[in-house]
Amino acid sequence: MKSLIAHLKGYNLVAVDSCILIYFLEAHPVCGPASKTVMQMIEKGEVKGISSTVAFLEVMVGVYRAKPSHLADKYYALFREFPRLEWVELDFEIADLAAKIRAQYNVSTPDAIQLATARLSGADVLITNDRDLARVKGSRVLILDDYGKS
Repeated sequence: MKSLIAHLKGYNLVAVDSCILIYFLEAHPVCGPASKTVMQMIEKGEVKGISSTVAFLEVMVGVYRAKPSHLADKYYALFREFPRLEWVELDFEIADLAAKIRAQYNVSTPDAIQLATARLSGADVLITNDRDLARVKGSRVLILDDYGKS
């Protein structure tokens, strides 16, 4: 199987789902190494990254629920200034496509927004761990679990 690094080097622009950001922040024992690889490649400019501001919202909900305010400030600053990761705001075009995806495939609103953001931003692939998103026609997804601890 092609390594995660080799696979990502074949792309110009990747969209990053909220779960990848969470694995990266929490140094998840199984998915942390692969998510770190993704984020390091974005940081180094080996691939350009995008994510929806809705993914940022999803990440920060968990941080605010945990209530360590110093972590909230740290994570906010980290993502706000993360090199070569562009945050795409929800607009009418993204919202409309997300609504169509949600209506047709019954995925969650955040997932539909991520898929629409990736597609309309011209991302080569959405990196996620949600296999359910692979069934959405017209969307290209890369499942992080398929690459183990890369």
